[in-house]
Amino acid sequence: MKSTLHGRQKEMFCRVILLTSAMLSMRCASADRLSSLDLAKLDVRLRPLVLGSGGAGGGCMTSFRADGTLLYTVLIRGSAEDLRAHAIPLIGTMGNISTAALTVEQLVEAARVSSVRSLECGSLNTIGAPPSPR
Repeated sequence: MKSTLHGRQKEMFCRVILLTSAMLSMRCASADRLSSLDLAKLDVRLRPLVLGSGGAGGGCMTSFRADGTLLYTVLIRGSAEDLRAHAIPLIGTMGNISTAALTVEQLVEAARVSSVRSLECGSLNTIGAPPSPR
């Protein structure tokens, strides 16, 4: 049985391919604009996500927005005021340490904030559990 794409199917297939390639190029372009100093701020588990080189943010807590967007829970060391000024949504703040649930694009933006010192994967720790690897 030979299967071929016709008319509307072919048009939809082409749109999916174009959207996928556009999304990949946007991700690569945003990561390319990170300086080596900004990239060094990222936890080693977050770097592959930002660079688009695969990896699933191993060990990072994740959640989903209502629209299905994947979010990574991170601990950010830096000025909360500066992060908010750059439209980085924060969950909570204590001094210069904040938590946030961010998309890959927001991770890139947070790394670019000059007062940010580090972005680390958030993990669920329980009493008696060994600390997460760094």
